[in-house]
Amino acid sequence: MKTSSRNTFTGTITAIIFGGLNDEVELELPSGEKLYGQLAHASTERLGLAVGAEAMMMVKASEILL
Repeated sequence: MKTSSRNTFTGTITAIIFGGLNDEVELELPSGEKLYGQLAHASTERLGLAVGAEAMMMVKASEILL
């Protein structure tokens, strides 16, 4: 897979909070830090995201919120 995203993180999905249109996914990095991302519920289903699965989170720099 080719991507221009410089902010790519690999980890384990530790929680998914299902919403009406959007879901929140919690990704735990190997260091123990946790990242949270939102995506459309349809994308959660299409990608087959599930707690315990390995995943990559690609974050556009302008979308990071601290």
